[in-house]
Amino acid sequence: MLKMKIKKEETQEIERLKKENQEFLNQLKRAVADYRNLEARATKERTDFVRHANEDLFLKILPLFEDLEKAATHFKDQALELIVNQFKKVLAEYKIEEIGAEGEDFDPHIHDCIEVEEGGEGKVTKVLGKGYKLQDKVILPAKVKVGKKQAVEIQK
Repeated sequence: MLKMKIKKEETQEIERLKKENQEFLNQLKRAVADYRNLEARATKERTDFVRHANEDLFLKILPLFEDLEKAATHFKDQALELIVNQFKKVLAEYKIEEIGAEGEDFDPHIHDCIEVEEGGEGKVTKVLGKGYKLQDKVILPAKVKVGKKQAVEIQK
């Protein structure tokens, strides 16, 4: 009888320890998952911070770049054109893309309609100010004129 009682107590203790072990294992799994999530979130936040810092910098530099392009076109200076080309390479390195070309469909996500004029319905008829993307995010929409068919007068 005593042997059976001891065996029963041992079995209960083993079951309690198994249950406790499983609880610790589950806690460990949750802690590892939380750590991995924290690591991923921290990496994303760092990337977003750098992207935002770059975006602010490029928004200040792009008007200077456009002025350089205009000057190179106006003065036909080879040295100035070389600087503009080097500037374009740097922008490309940082995945800055120019957006907004004449003839394409108007897209309110990348274009800012400044004026509507007679022309192809819903087409960009003229780019008034260049737009730019930074890694597929529009940081400066292109300022454009958009075409609209002229209303036909009905004569009586």
